[in-house]
Amino acid sequence: MSDDQPENLSSSFDKILDIQQQLKNCNISSNEPEFQEKVKDAIGELEQLTKNINSLELFSLNESIEELSTNNLKFLLIPALLADFTMKIHQSDRVKVLEKAEVYYYDFLSRLKSYQLCSIDLEMKKDNHNLETNANKNRTEIDSLIQSANDRKSKIDRYMKTKTLEKEIEKLKVMLKGQQKKTLNVDDEIERDFYLKLIDLWKEKTLDELDSIQQELPMARMHAAMGKLSSTQDRPSKPSKSTFNPMIITKNDLQKQVYGAGYPSIPTVSIEEFVKQKMDEGSLQTNSKSNSLYDWAMNPLKKNQEEEEEIVRKEKLIEKDDPEELDRLRKQDEWKDEHKYGEGNRYNMG
Repeated sequence: MSDDQPENLSSSFDKILDIQQQLKNCNISSNEPEFQEKVKDAIGELEQLTKNINSLELFSLNESIEELSTNNLKFLLIPALLADFTMKIHQSDRVKVLEKAEVYYYDFLSRLKSYQLCSIDLEMKKDNHNLETNANKNRTEIDSLIQSANDRKSKIDRYMKTKTLEKEIEKLKVMLKGQQKKTLNVDDEIERDFYLKLIDLWKEKTLDELDSIQQELPMARMHAAMGKLSSTQDRPSKPSKSTFNPMIITKNDLQKQVYGAGYPSIPTVSIEEFVKQKMDEGSLQTNSKSNSLYDWAMNPLKKNQEEEEEIVRKEKLIEKDDPEELDRLRKQDEWKDEHKYGEGNRYNMG
């Protein structure tokens, strides 16, 4: 490798970061060829960056965040950016897109955890979706309401933190650009603060995206299984030749021998077998407009998106001191003060 290789890597990364912002703010539809071509090019660049970083061994085991140079700090974002661009891919196999993005997001959080920039229990979060599914069977209506309220509070807290970080990052970006115009060198402390806050912002975004993926994946798998059954009922399916190898940044030689996070849990019945079984029983119909499960499979994130839009709308009203919204909240608080929790619920007479 040449002496200016790290500088070239840094320049390439900055260009990809610009592309990510351009796609985020552009008016081009995400399914347009021009948009998809930029996504494909960005993923290719990021995968090549990952290979070069692994060759240069820029990250090492037992390294603290203080020991990581400011110039290399930005490369921690590569898995998150790979996940973000992967989620923008338009292809028929939505399940594969979601699974690949999920691996990248967890790799990003794992890297942050190794540098003590994240305290989340990743194994618990990975199992959270299955635990929630089983818990829902025994959960009472009140438990469900409490859980929903906690989830909404977490979303609002993350939203508010994200907005604060975005404002701070924008200020630091202006300061860095101002320094670059005056001199070739920039203040290392300001640049380091910029990338640490950018990493923190992407951590919050990653947590939101993982929640969305965990909600969409089961329905995407079921939808894919139903489509596969309807098109191949009379002919055997051919085994897929495509491979699934996410590009992961490594910290030692052993990691370089292993790609992907892996999933040890093997289902006792395939999605296709489960759907076919339910269709044979008559409990799942694909041609019924009243079948809410099928409708959800067709658009699994609609309800979640509507809830998030409503949360954002209310927060904007509060920020603007909207008199109607503030009056509504005030009346809501007064009602809670005057009525005991659960009052009016005559389900259990007493």
